[in-house]
Amino acid sequence: MIGLISAPRARPYWRLFGLFALSFLGSMVLFRGLFVYRLAQAQVVQLATNLSQTISLSELALESYPPQAVSRLSGFRILVGFPQALRPPNGSGATSSGATSSVDGSLDRQVQELRRLLCLRLDHCPQLVAVNEPARGAWIRLVSPLDQVWMFTPMPVPGLVSTDPLVLSLSLMSGAAIAVALFLWFEIQRPMAKLEKAMAKVGTDASSAAFTHPLLPQQGLAAVQRLVVHFSAMLERLAANERERQTFLAGIAHDLRSPITRLRLRIALFETQGQVSSLQAEGLGKLHGDLDALERMTQQFLLVVGSGSRESRIEVPLDALLFEQTAAYDPGSLELDLEPLMALVQPVAMGRAVSNLLDNAMTYGRPPFRLELKPLDGDRFRITVIDSGDGIPPEAIGRALEPFHRLDPARGGEGHCGLGLTIVQRIAISHGGQLEFGRRSPPGGEGFGVSVIGQLNAEDPQLD
Repeated sequence: MIGLISAPRARPYWRLFGLFALSFLGSMVLFRGLFVYRLAQAQVVQLATNLSQTISLSELALESYPPQAVSRLSGFRILVGFPQALRPPNGSGATSSGATSSVDGSLDRQVQELRRLLCLRLDHCPQLVAVNEPARGAWIRLVSPLDQVWMFTPMPVPGLVSTDPLVLSLSLMSGAAIAVALFLWFEIQRPMAKLEKAMAKVGTDASSAAFTHPLLPQQGLAAVQRLVVHFSAMLERLAANERERQTFLAGIAHDLRSPITRLRLRIALFETQGQVSSLQAEGLGKLHGDLDALERMTQQFLLVVGSGSRESRIEVPLDALLFEQTAAYDPGSLELDLEPLMALVQPVAMGRAVSNLLDNAMTYGRPPFRLELKPLDGDRFRITVIDSGDGIPPEAIGRALEPFHRLDPARGGEGHCGLGLTIVQRIAISHGGQLEFGRRSPPGGEGFGVSVIGQLNAEDPQLD
């Protein structure tokens, strides 16, 4: 049964900001990976543009000012003479190609591209040497009246986080879109999917158990939580109403049995007291018929309350079960076409459903009659009772399935209160199937058939 219903929990919106931050960083990493070559190119191009102006101004200033003053004016480190960091262990000096043996490949490629761009922007091609110590960068030899003047420039370090405007803008837009989509999924879509799944199970086994469901978790936005609370409260009310209805019907049916039994006893005592005239015998016969009708209706009330929902499922040969149910019928008017089939069913409930269909066919239809058992695709089976009568008009099928409704006068009768097809339908639903009506072709011509379709391994409704 559903537990106590709690009030909706307040959902802070910190998750939205957390999702946005994670999505933004993820998008930046993604776009950085996609545009890594373009970003590296753009950074080197921008550096070459700035350096070409700085180199030209520094070389011009070295003609009139000392290197220390030029270093302070340009903001770059400038040394006179070959830097000690550029001296290989063998003393051979650095090459103009720009790399020593300790330089990684990405730095070497950056320096090579920087030299190519500087050669295009300057009137000469400077010598560049890539170094990792004391910092990641390149030494550039300047044209100077002095012996050797070198200027150090740091090189951009490739990383996951980028300051490129294109990457930042794309990351911002995609991060916001992804964050909103994830937020809607976690806060609305996922709780609503659970609610939809729970709603789909309501009423599937046509018993009070159909209105019970484990308490749904309080997840999602406040509006979604309120919807879950109202749904749980609705199930509480439906379950209470169903229990009250079943108790009411069971009580009436049970209380009627005692007066029916007393009437039968009194009639039996009256019949044993002496001679009974023909008129009295006729009246007693009608009284016996009325009592039989009352007893059948009482039994139907009890059946519709239970409808086999409390019965455990057993794996049985379904063809043998149906064959046993036909033992009380005239074998000359009932043809059997039962294929061997094992199924996990409620045997008493399934036998009751078949008996109800056979009784209806023999009461309202015309012989010959036929009982079929056929396997269907998807681990299902079909039990069909066919008679040669006109059957139920298509427009009246819905009314025929309503409880306590009889299709008078064609489908009237004593001892029937309109619950037979209702019981069969509930049993079919409890076995994961449905009840179907349609024209069939029994032996001797066209007829009308009612089919119970179920699953071979339907779950127990008490465990749903």
